Amino acid sequence: MSLNRAFISIFFVVVMTTGIFAQSASVSGIVQDSAGAPVQGATVVLRNSKTGVDRIVSTDGEGRFSFSAGGDPTEYTIIVTAKRFGRVTQPVAARDTTVILNPGQLSEEVTVTATRTQVLASETAVPVSIVGREEIDRKAVNT
Repeated sequence: MSLNRAFISIFFVVVMTTGIFAQSASVSGIVQDSAGAPVQGATVVLRNSKTGVDRIVSTDGEGRFSFSAGGDPTEYTIIVTAKRFGRVTQPVAARDTTVILNPGQLSEEVTVTATRTQVLASETAVPVSIVGREEIDRKAVNT
């Protein structure tokens, strides 16, 4: 009898320990640019596809990130954003994931003035013209 009780006790300890480890699983990875260099400071969102719950971290100096996540990693989606890069959304295929970011579109405006200091367009005494990318390409000006 006591051997059966010992076996049952050990069985429950093993089952409980396995459940704890399954709940404390992690999803980690690295964010790189298209040349393979790590992307520091990227925002990584881990979204549970079933519940919609998001967790957010930033990548470290080596482009690495880590989440503690319970359950199956395929239940999650990773969304990565970083300055100068496009947004990437991909399902988590494994506990260790690599995300490749491609350069994003340039969206900055440059104001060119005849003064040596920066002046807001709203503060100038002369009219301001906005020249788009298409117009610059169409004129084909080299200087």
